[in-house]
Amino acid sequence: EAIRPDSPDTRFTIGQILEGLGRPDAAAASYKATPALGSFAWRAPLRVAETLADAGRTDAAIDAMRAVVEATPDQPEPAIALGHMLRSASKFPEAVEAYDEAIRRKGGLGEDDGWLRYARGVALERSGDWPAAEQEFLAALDTLGDEPLLLNYLGYTWIDRGENLERGRAMVARAVELRPDDGFIRDSLGWAEFRMGEFEAAVETLERAVSLQPVDP
Repeated sequence: EAIRPDSPDTRFTIGQILEGLGRPDAAAASYKATPALGSFAWRAPLRVAETLADAGRTDAAIDAMRAVVEATPDQPEPAIALGHMLRSASKFPEAVEAYDEAIRRKGGLGEDDGWLRYARGVALERSGDWPAAEQEFLAALDTLGDEPLLLNYLGYTWIDRGENLERGRAMVARAVELRPDDGFIRDSLGWAEFRMGEFEAAVETLERAVSLQPVDP
């Protein structure tokens, strides 16, 4: 910083280092001091908003991210970040709106947007629009393939709704293969076995899930 105090790369990199050291306030100060040149004009304020979120200041973080979205009408990344932030805050209908804005800015969805489809699908499902959510999850499968989080979310939801039980169970079982030490995913498999009347197997699977995630009620 002493050698190149006016370099946006330097200021931004220092902010990233401070974030990695668990110092969100100092990181935010460095991002705020980053000269507003090129993409740093929106990337630095975006990181300020995300450091606020990391510090647990959710409302302030959302307000800051909304300001970045308004200031960058052509950039999809801030709208996606806002969607993630709103989804984490359980503001699901607002998250859907943010994702929709990001998609508008992108000019539509492409093959590399599997994670965006997944995130939008979660927000839609939690907003009560299962048909639209299911469509997004199925489209995400085409690009993400054997992604454990996606397999578990779609498979578990089908099982919980009493739909596509065999396929849902197969998805969750595959997710368990990919992440055998994930108690939450193994819990989904136990629920599938229970719903399908395989009670002895369900007990064994759920006991294993509890051993992997003993602090979760």
